[in-house]
Amino acid sequence: MSSDGGPVGRRRRGLGLVRVAGVSMEPTLRADDVVLVWWGACARPDALVVFEHPERQGLLLVKRAVHRDPEDTARWWVERDNVAGGSDSWTLGSIADSDILGRVVTRLPRALTRG
Repeated sequence: MSSDGGPVGRRRRGLGLVRVAGVSMEPTLRADDVVLVWWGACARPDALVVFEHPERQGLLLVKRAVHRDPEDTARWWVERDNVAGGSDSWTLGSIADSDILGRVVTRLPRALTRG
């Protein structure tokens, strides 16, 4: 993922753009799709959320927030849409509320974002 909003470690607010990389969110999102992100928005069930990879600093991930972690309700269980590729809470564990950077508002039309 690439982002328009400065350093990953810094909390952002407002709207921003993120370009998708990889296949983990297919068919919902494809590589090179651009999504509008509401930085600072909270996760909610079934929403697509953006967070930093817990093991690879600076790498942003977009995943689906499925439900609160039943063992720790301050954390979210996130999953990929494509079971054939990518990582999610099955491999990374649940994601803390404080690590959710924002929520995807919409995917921009592909005709506008591809040359």
